[in-house]
Amino acid sequence: MKNEANGPGNAYAYVNKVRERAFEPDQPWSGMSQVQFREAMYEERKFELSAEGHRRMDLIRWGILLDRVKTVQHRAWNNPAANIQPYHVLLPIPQNQLELNPNLLESDPTNNGYR
Repeated sequence: MKNEANGPGNAYAYVNKVRERAFEPDQPWSGMSQVQFREAMYEERKFELSAEGHRRMDLIRWGILLDRVKTVQHRAWNNPAANIQPYHVLLPIPQNQLELNPNLLESDPTNNGYR
């Protein structure tokens, strides 16, 4: 957020504090452009939060879910790139909410592509 608002200058302190605690104390970040910092942060969050279930929401929030998943190289029988669809950037309206208010499907009968 600091990077997006004002560039990476003030953001380095926060990232370097996490890197020092986590795994790279001898490799602090510095000297990046705003775009370089953003790209590095994408990769950093991939490792820092790898088992915490935030990756998909990060990719959706950053607007890069489809691009990232389509470039994944995986086993032929388990290939995420073959299954990702544009509607996966949206979440479906939960069934219990549709039952409480069927009018929710009037504006989008496909439920964001999930029906």
